[in-house]
Amino acid sequence: EVSPPLIVQYPEKLEVIEGMPAKFLCRVNGNPVPSVFWYKNDQILSSSNRIHLQYDGIHTLEISKTRASDTGTVSLIARNPYGEARFDTLLVVSKKSGGQTSRVTHHKTESVVMKKFVSNTVTTNFDTNSSASPNGHIVQSGIRL
Repeated sequence: EVSPPLIVQYPEKLEVIEGMPAKFLCRVNGNPVPSVFWYKNDQILSSSNRIHLQYDGIHTLEISKTRASDTGTVSLIARNPYGEARFDTLLVVSKKSGGQTSRVTHHKTESVVMKKFVSNTVTTNFDTNSSASPNGHIVQSGIRL
């Protein structure tokens, strides 16, 4: 059965220290299989020395050695002949400094532990006609939901 693109795993907002990598993950369904495009501040991204795009069942955007200038909106657009789905999130790259490095590292560790705990105890169902992720907004077929 044919269907428009549907984003079923959303890329999360990332806060990293300058020089560290930033990795965004997403999963998209649709029939035929949608093409996925990544944008940063409305500029399409393609693979380069610092930007790596990959698909192995999950679409991945990785920016190695981030710079402060990488801060901005990261968008995922999935398209097939039956429609388009878009999701926007944020990348925040902070300048290196002793206090900030330890604070961010500590936050990331807590985040991972909480995700593991929650994923073992909670099942969440998304209704794409009425729900939005807390890290951004959903745009389906050109309409912000």
